[in-house]
Amino acid sequence: MRRAKLLESHLLRELNAASEPPTMGILPAHFPKHFLPLRITATRPIAHQQHRLTVALPEGIPSLEAGGPAYSVKISALVNGAGPDLLADATLEKSYSVISHPLTPGSFDLLIKRYPPRVGGGLGAHLCDRMLGDTIRVRLKPMRLLDGAPYHPNRWRYLSLIGNGTGIAPLYQLALTVLSNPRDTTEVRLLLAYRTEVDAPLTAELAALTSSFPPGRLQSRTVFSEPMTKEAVGRLVQISDVMGFLPPPSPEHHVVVCGSDGFLAHVCGPIVRVPNPKDPSGKKLKRQGPVVGLCGQAGFQPSQVTKL
Repeated sequence: MRRAKLLESHLLRELNAASEPPTMGILPAHFPKHFLPLRITATRPIAHQQHRLTVALPEGIPSLEAGGPAYSVKISALVNGAGPDLLADATLEKSYSVISHPLTPGSFDLLIKRYPPRVGGGLGAHLCDRMLGDTIRVRLKPMRLLDGAPYHPNRWRYLSLIGNGTGIAPLYQLALTVLSNPRDTTEVRLLLAYRTEVDAPLTAELAALTSSFPPGRLQSRTVFSEPMTKEAVGRLVQISDVMGFLPPPSPEHHVVVCGSDGFLAHVCGPIVRVPNPKDPSGKKLKRQGPVVGLCGQAGFQPSQVTKL
């Protein structure tokens, strides 16, 4: 505990000593600022306790193109049993990443995971239980920035995407956007980590994406901590993955990492939350923080890594 507090103090000192580029841009002018009731037009299971939801866009917004890749929306819902002692109802809000292409007309897809009941939780289970034709409250968010700017074709020669669990969602949309653009020649690496094979979503979609391009354009590696086959050896993402599978650090190479707090701490260092003097509610600001962990050991600099 004391070591964790010392690390947090060290990170906060570094953050206060240096500015960093923003990770969120502006809200597109035609995107509403408030929550909207949007209709679910399709829902299907795609992995263990995980669903793919298709949600219709509101009138006047033909697609999410203006949001760019690695885009996310915020969902708000009154969830049964999410309050104290898992008895009272509570209104929950959470951001979910879009997995469909930004140019998809009329709708967008979300990857939703059902988690065990807990106080303040249950939104994922609530969404997985929604039926065709149900409505959910959705707010469109500002565009995502990578190293302070929106992604554009050929911004980097190499784009490495590292994730675990449902952290694949924004990474998959980013890879899909890059690879489906004939003007974009960026080479993509996907390094993914799951507990077991049944926990891995979008496997068919990734296989189809890989087979659609020449060898080397999209390369992927997946590790499992508890593989189901007896011959396989369970492991976490290692320094050999970052230094051996990914291209070396350079200004032409950018890394995007998304996953659980523990996964980020292991791979690149945590996202740090700092006090926001302008928010009386006490809600903290998210800051990227220094690059440590495996990416730090490999020599990546803060401008070469984005933590989602």
